[in-house]
Amino acid sequence: MRSAEELTRARRTRALEESLDVRPRPGTLSARFEVRNPRRETRYSVFLPAFPLRDGAMCNCTDFGRRGLGTCKHIESVLLWLSEHPNEGGPAPRSFDGRGFWGLVDASVDRVVALPNLDPVRAREPGSYLFEKARAPK
Repeated sequence: MRSAEELTRARRTRALEESLDVRPRPGTLSARFEVRNPRRETRYSVFLPAFPLRDGAMCNCTDFGRRGLGTCKHIESVLLWLSEHPNEGGPAPRSFDGRGFWGLVDASVDRVVALPNLDPVRAREPGSYLFEKARAPK
């Protein structure tokens, strides 16, 4: 069985080998990026709540959700991109009262779980609050 370090290194290697397009997405509570794979025609959101640290990094891809490593090739590609573009990472982490925010996520989870014949694609809906719906205060 491979160690977590070896598995992380493998994802970093895949991030280097594949032609992934990283784009910052400003306007959320913390650093958010869209990672596109033009060859496979996929796109995923990467969220770095403790930017510039990698602590708490999240991605909405299946590898991140299934493996429990805390990383994936999309997160690794964002971190590599940030090493080359240090001034384009996004806002510094902010302290905020997350009670209202997590209430929205919890309500979304409750709605999705209550659906008859739960569609796996719909099960990802609660995560959209983290990636698309959580906007920085104005």
